[in-house]
Amino acid sequence: MNTAHPRFFQRLQTLGAVLFVAGLTTHTGRYQSLFTAGILLTLVLLIRLSIELSIGEREPEQTLERKMKQLSFLNQFSMLIAMFGVVGFMREQ
Repeated sequence: MNTAHPRFFQRLQTLGAVLFVAGLTTHTGRYQSLFTAGILLTLVLLIRLSIELSIGEREPEQTLERKMKQLSFLNQFSMLIAMFGVVGFMREQ
């Protein structure tokens, strides 16, 4: 990764989130809802990381705007997945 890239810290943050969620998912195998939500969140974060890595330094405005909308949608979708995972976990208790 290029440390001089303007979105370097967002890329690093997304990579850290992928590793964190994947690590937590491996420890929640006993709870089906948390395990499923963790797998889905890991997949969404990997998609987000691929979009982050595809953003160039001199990205045209239209392309950058489209990718930012995709990232916003993925953020909202991941919050929805996390919410359903927590609600399912509470129901399992």
